[in-house]
Amino acid sequence: MILTVNPDWTRIYFVFIFQLGMGIIFLVLSYKVLKRKFIQTSLYLGIFFIIESFLALNNAVIVLLEFSYLVLFLYYLSVFLFYFGVIFYLIFLLNFFKEEMKITNIRLVILIFFYAIFILFLIFFPKGIKFNLGNGWRPKWSWPFLIVNYLFLSFFYMIPISLLSYKLYGHIEYFSLKKRVRNTLIGTFGLLIQSYGLVLYNTWENQIFRLTWSIFTVINLASAILVYLGIGKDM
Repeated sequence: MILTVNPDWTRIYFVFIFQLGMGIIFLVLSYKVLKRKFIQTSLYLGIFFIIESFLALNNAVIVLLEFSYLVLFLYYLSVFLFYFGVIFYLIFLLNFFKEEMKITNIRLVILIFFYAIFILFLIFFPKGIKFNLGNGWRPKWSWPFLIVNYLFLSFFYMIPISLLSYKLYGHIEYFSLKKRVRNTLIGTFGLLIQSYGLVLYNTWENQIFRLTWSIFTVINLASAILVYLGIGKDM
């Protein structure tokens, strides 16, 4: 997702054509996952898709509004949800090893609470996000904030998700199922790579990079569909 406040033409295109459509597709994916079989594993994946959908739709609302305290609230909510939603994908993977790792529902609640607290500390990093009247109140992330975000993404998401993904792939014996899991893992890493690009997008004011990345982030949608087709479709 690209987190925006006031629009330029690239953001108008990206939010209203791509993100709005992506929000609807994420909502459809969550419906398909939850409708098929309402179990814990599908619930976590469904929540992940729902949060991603709400995030995309929320960004569209932000672009329509004049800069105000409401817009500030919605923007920080978007940043929070951007990180918070991934927790449920992490739990989705953890659920495959629930008995092996002795994971209880109470521990999962504690994990969610732990991540939520860290995310709150992250988004209120001193001078991390600035709004400048000179550029239409467009948010700009500082370079120290980028480093902190990259550390958070790496240690709290990339490393644990990579380890769980490798573990899940190693547990699969049947070729057909292994192929589906491989598609899921490709989608997983596509989503993670897109997250790193998003942080750079909000930090580096380079128009060529911003335009290129706006087009390239179609990988986010393709990755989500791969996750669904790989495992989510037949859970």
